[in-house]
Amino acid sequence: MEEVYKINPNIAWREIDGQILILDSQQNQMAHDLNEMGTFIFLSLSRGKRISEIRDILAAHYSTISKEDLKTDLEDFINKLSKLNLIQS
Repeated sequence: MEEVYKINPNIAWREIDGQILILDSQQNQMAHDLNEMGTFIFLSLSRGKRISEIRDILAAHYSTISKEDLKTDLEDFINKLSKLNLIQS
């Protein structure tokens, strides 16, 4: 069964002008500004979408990126969010 990630409830985040700004004041004392793709992924996770659903939508939207590169980039981004404790499984 595929893991489902949730946004860490202890962080503050907001969508501003189509981009996500995350304020991680509890653990890392950092702010994170996500680009267009990162914003889409983060919002999708916040809506309970599975990684495979997100990957399929991204593949359809970014048809010039190979599916393998897209899969790798998505996994890397999810791992980064997880290591920063911005999302939880």
